[in-house]
Amino acid sequence: MSLKSFKEEYTERVHSLLWVQWTRLGIAGQEVPENGCILDPEALLLFTFEVGRSEPRLYDEVLEWLSRNERLVNIQRLRNLVSQDPAFDHTLAAAPAHWLCTLNKTSKWRDLAKAATARPAAPFFTADLKRARSLSGAEDPLYQTFGWSRPPIKLRGLSSHVPVDSVPALILRLRSLFGLNARAEVVAYLLARQSGHPTEMAKELAYSQPSLFQICKEMAGSALLFAQSHGREKRYRLDRERWMAFLGLSERNRASWGHWPATFRLLISLWRHLQDDTLAGLSDYMSASHTRLLYESLDRLFADAELGLFLERHGTLKGAHWLDAFHEELLRVFSRDPRFA
Repeated sequence: MSLKSFKEEYTERVHSLLWVQWTRLGIAGQEVPENGCILDPEALLLFTFEVGRSEPRLYDEVLEWLSRNERLVNIQRLRNLVSQDPAFDHTLAAAPAHWLCTLNKTSKWRDLAKAATARPAAPFFTADLKRARSLSGAEDPLYQTFGWSRPPIKLRGLSSHVPVDSVPALILRLRSLFGLNARAEVVAYLLARQSGHPTEMAKELAYSQPSLFQICKEMAGSALLFAQSHGREKRYRLDRERWMAFLGLSERNRASWGHWPATFRLLISLWRHLQDDTLAGLSDYMSASHTRLLYESLDRLFADAELGLFLERHGTLKGAHWLDAFHEELLRVFSRDPRFA
C-alpha cells in the first residue's frame, strides 16, 4: 500500500470515527447503531479541534453542539488533557472558546480563550470548502485574532440535545446528576471496569490522584461504592446491580471503557505524522525508518490505549515491506476493535 493510499484510508477511518461518536452525542448525521462504549467528551473535543479542520461540516456541527451543550463540558478536565499533549496548538482550542464567550458573556471558557497570537492568518480548514455549502463569505474576524483564516460560522440549527439515556453519553448524563466534577467519571469508570484504584483512575480520567482519593473516600460513605483492601492497596467498586437499575441499563447494553485520552493521543500522533509533507519525498527505506521511530516512541500509548498492534511478527521486515505491514496492522485495528464500531 502506497503512503498516499494509506493516508487517504486513515483519514477516511478517522473522519468516520468522529462522525459516529458525535452523532451518538447528538449532532446531525447519519443514524448509527448504539454500542456500549462510553464516550469521552473532552478527549473527543480536543481531537476534533485539530482533526476537524479536514472535515469542515463536522467541525461546525460540533460548534453548534457546543453552543447548546457547553454546560456539560468540564473545562478543567479539558485543560488537563491539553497539558498532556505538548504538541497541541493552543489556538485550536482558544478560537472556539472565544467564540463561545461571545454567546455567553459569563462564559466559563474565558481563560481558555486567552491564547491570542499576532501571527499572520493561515488557512484554518485543510479540505476543499466547496463540499460544505454553508462555509462561504468573508473571513471570520474572531478566528483571525488567533491566526486562522476561515469563513464566518453559520449555525444550521440541526444538532439536537444530548441523548442522555444512551450508554455512549453516560458521562454527560452523570454530569447532569452530579455536576462538573470527577464523580461522574468515577461512576462511569467503575461501571465499565468493575473496580479501580485512584492511581490508575487518575491516568485514565485526567484528574489528580489526591482529588480522586478524596472523592472515592467520600463516595464510599454512600453504601453505593465500596472500598476493598488488596494487601496494602485499596480498590473501589460499585454495587453494579443497583446502579444499573437506577440508570435503566441492562446487561444487553453493558457499558465498556474506551481508554479515549490515550487512544486519541495515539491517533493524533499518527495524524500529525501523515500530515508531514516531507514524507512524500522520502525513499521507502527512509519513510519506513521515520514511521518505525514514531511507532517505538508511541509504544507506551499503544499499551495505555489497549490497542493490539502486532508488529512483532514482522520484526524481520525492512523498508517498504515493514511499512506495508504497519499500515495493514493499523487499519486492521480499526476493523476489529469494537470501540471504533
